[in-house]
Parts: sequence; C-alpha cells; structure tokens
Amino acid sequence: MSQSDVLAGRYELLARTSSDLEDVQAWTGRDQILDRPVHASLVGGEHAEAALDDARRASLIADPRLPRILDVGRDGEQAYVVTEPWSGTSLTEVVGADGTGALDPAQARAVVGEVATVLEVARNRGVHHLALRPAVVRLSGAGAQVTGLGLDAALGDHTWRGAVTTARTDVVGLARLLSYCLTGVWPEPEIAEDDAALAGLADAPEDLAALCRTVLTSRTAGPRTAGEVVAALGEWEPVAQPSGAVTDVAPEPEPAPVPQPPAAPGPVVRQSVRTSVGERVARPGTPPPAMPARPPVARTSIRAGGAAAVGAAGVAGAANDAPPTAGPSAPPSIAPGSGPAPAVPWDSVLGPVAPAAEPAPPRRPAGSALRFDPTAMTLGIMAFIIVIGLVIAWQTLGEGWRNPFQLPDASRPVESGEVATTAPESESQQVPVIASGDQLDPQGDDNEHPEAVDRAIDLDPTTYWYTRTYNSATYAGLGKSGVGYTIELEEAAPVSTIYLSTNNSGGNVEIRATSPETPDEGDILWSGPLEEEMEIDLPSPVEAEDLVLWFTELPQTPDGSNRVELREISVA
Repeated sequence: MSQSDVLAGRYELLARTSSDLEDVQAWTGRDQILDRPVHASLVGGEHAEAALDDARRASLIADPRLPRILDVGRDGEQAYVVTEPWSGTSLTEVVGADGTGALDPAQARAVVGEVATVLEVARNRGVHHLALRPAVVRLSGAGAQVTGLGLDAALGDHTWRGAVTTARTDVVGLARLLSYCLTGVWPEPEIAEDDAALAGLADAPEDLAALCRTVLTSRTAGPRTAGEVVAALGEWEPVAQPSGAVTDVAPEPEPAPVPQPPAAPGPVVRQSVRTSVGERVARPGTPPPAMPARPPVARTSIRAGGAAAVGAAGVAGAANDAPPTAGPSAPPSIAPGSGPAPAVPWDSVLGPVAPAAEPAPPRRPAGSALRFDPTAMTLGIMAFIIVIGLVIAWQTLGEGWRNPFQLPDASRPVESGEVATTAPESESQQVPVIASGDQLDPQGDDNEHPEAVDRAIDLDPTTYWYTRTYNSATYAGLGKSGVGYTIELEEAAPVSTIYLSTNNSGGNVEIRATSPETPDEGDILWSGPLEEEMEIDLPSPVEAEDLVLWFTELPQTPDGSNRVELREISVA
C-alpha cells in the first residue's frame, strides 16, 4: 500500500516510518471515523496469521506504558495491526549507534524498571514480549513506552532462545537492555564471564552489574520472571525527558486561510411583535392562540328533584352570569332579611310537588349468579405440578447424569464412574471417577491456560481447554518435548476406555499412566493422531490414579493453527 491509501475503509495511511522487522511496514495514519491519529503495522510473511493471533491476545492488556491495540484484521490479503500512536524517542536513537548516549545508572535503572513492570503486567495475563530490543523501547517525559507486544514475537528472531522458557526469555531481554543502557553496547543473549561486553560494566553500580552478569552468563541463575527483575532493581527515579523527543502522530493538515472580516453591518431594525396596541401579530411557526374555554352550561330537568335542584339552578345561573327567568309560575320571592327560603319543592310548570323518595340501593338483576374466584383452583394446580416435578427430579438424580457429547457411530462416551457395557460386571470392581484436571508445561512456565482446565471435564461440549498457539507443531526453537493435560481420579481404579472430544485433527498424543511431575515417563498406553471424536480402547485395563495426555506434536485447529482444543475427556 502507498501514501493516502485507506486501510480497511477507515485508516488513511499518511507517512511511512522505519521498522526493524523485515515483514512489517510501519505507517502513521489517521482514523477517518473517529478523527484521531493511529499507528498502522502492515504484516506480511509466513507468520502473519500467528502475529495477528498474538496481537488479539495482547489487545486485552491495558497499561499506560503500552500503545493500546485498536484493531487487528485483514483488508483483503493484507494483514494489519492498528495501535495508538507511538510517543517518545526510541532507545536506539537516545543511546546512538556509537554508544555515546549511554544512560547514567539512575536512568538505566528507571528505564529497565518501567519496562519490567509492564512486562510483568502482561505475563500475569499469559502474554510475553519475547522480542525485547532497544528499538521497541521509547522514552519521553511521561516515562517509558514498550511497543511490539503481541506482534513482534511471531515475526522476530527465534533462533537464540534455545531451551529458555518464555518468561525467562523476557528476563534475558531485560538484562540485555540494562547492559545496553549502561554501556551503549547491545550484548548477545548468552555470553562468557570474560566477554568484552561485560567489561563496560566495571563502573556501574554493583547490583546492576551483578544482575547483568548473572542472567547473561547462565540460563538458570538469577530472576526467572519480570516481576523478580523489578524486585532486584529496587526503587528508581522518574524517567527523564530525552532531548529531541518526538511523537508518532500524523501530521496535521495545513491551516485554512483566515477569511477577511465582513463589512460593517448597518443599523439593526427591530420590529415590535405588536404593530399597534391591542393588535395581535402571528409569529412565524407559532400556531394561533386557542379560543377561550366556553363555560359549562347547566341544564335542569323539567321536573326538579327537590330543593337541591333549585339551589343548583341558582348556582348554575350565577356561573353563567344570566338573570333568572321571571314568569307566573316562578316561586314567590323572599323578602330580604326574612330568613331562609322554605324547603318546598317547586316545579317551574306544575308548581309545588311532593319530595322525591330516597334512591333505593342497587339490586342484582334477577337470575344473575355470583362471579367465580379461580384463585383456589390455580393454587391447587400449581401445587400438583410442583409435586410431580419433585418426583421426576428425585428419579433423575437416582439414575445419574448422562454425558452430553455423542460419537458419530452412535456409540457414546460414558461418564466417569459408569461401568462400560463391554467391561465384565462385578460388584467388587472399582469404577474410575475423575476428580480434577490440570495443564502441564514442565519445560515452560506452566501457563498453558490454567484458568480453562475445568472446561475439559465439565460435561459441556461447547467449552474447551486449549493450549497456547505455537509457530511450529513441534515447538521448534523453544526446547520443549511437549505439553500436556492430566486427570486425577478420586481413587485408583482400572481404566479400559478413554473418550476424547476435540476441535482438532492430526498431531500426536501419548496416553500414559504416570505422575504429572513426570509426564513424559512411564509406559505409553496408546499413541496416535487426534480426531474430533475418539473412543480409545486400551489393550488391557490399567490400574491408575493419574492419566496424562502428552502432546509431542501439536494438532491443528480448523483454521490451521498449532494448538490443542480439548472439549471433553471421559474414562471408563
């Protein structure tokens, strides 16, 4: 892609920046939707898919010392990773090619301490950098920033790691950074005691020099995690602002020309909303005023119902502001001061009438029945349903649980604790019951997703335990002979059949009845490639308390990744 191209229909590429990775093109850019600067890495090469997978996992880690990963994906055939803009100056530029810009010991301690802290945050989420070098550390007045987490590991140089585990790999990288900050020379990952790179540490503080010597001259001595490096460094001062610090921000567009001020406006003419006293002027968009409400009209029956009707008529007349009607049939007027009018019913036509009788209370029509109340019947039906449900639940619990995943040939795995139909029935025979499961990574950092181990024995085929994704099915460059999964039975029992449900195919798994401490020892009960649904019959029942699935070669997922995804394991 070239300048001004738009990546994924959203990110405009503005300027090419340098990258020390052969398979990465780095660009400054701008998110056209949110109008913010970004950094775009266009990824190529045979490891592009693994790099995207690692970047997706790293996107879950939030720390101010890491540029946040905003987007990971593909635009056609082009893989890309978009992050926040990079800030500060790279450590390579600060120290310089000739090493004349080597940091003073206090600043070296501060820089490596900040980097080690953020790597420990990532390690606790199961993510490692594995490609630490001066180019990925950037310094500014706000501190140190680490770039390339989750991307550079898949694309970087793996040849030097050897048998070093992933956590230890980052420790070696931190020791190399510390030596580089102090001496201006980038050392090899493994050096001898008399190496010239260590001679430059003669004037460094003893604790910093000892940390570099211990880690770089041994594969096992010294700190084993980034957190232990933080503890070894002790307290440090803030990172100072390097001279000439820059920020990886897209250039701002040229400012638009300032428009000339308009001509002075003439006098403002204001017009009253009323053109004359008492005349209404309709405002634009305003509906005409509503007509005033008409007062209610009181109507009386031709036959009034007593004195109350007379009073009501008088009140209605007053409310309507209309004089009473005079006529020969009107009641005699009451002289002022002669007291209240007598309570004599009066009709305007018939004259005085007898008082109306009090209204009778409402009566239920003849033949009507009382309304039915269904509450009692509803409660009775609900109680009956609850009793039936309890009886069914009790019977179901007595029968035991059924394993939910089925095999294609209509045979099914049995639950832990259920005697297989092919096994000889014996009242004294013990049945295997799975008590727990765990992941095994004895030659690494024991971090093959331990948080997900219960998913392989939870009788739910929609969940699964999985390993990390590797660049090679045989762990090339990591010095591992395998990773594994172990189950522990409640007590030692004969095992004759093992059922596996996976999302994989291929690879190689060895089934051993051995301790988790020695997963690659003991007799191999069965060995072969994985399939999605497997029923493995052992040559003869094996009395065991622990069983190990040892993956000497990783299988593939449907998308071609080198990773184990174990949905269920069951024994009988």
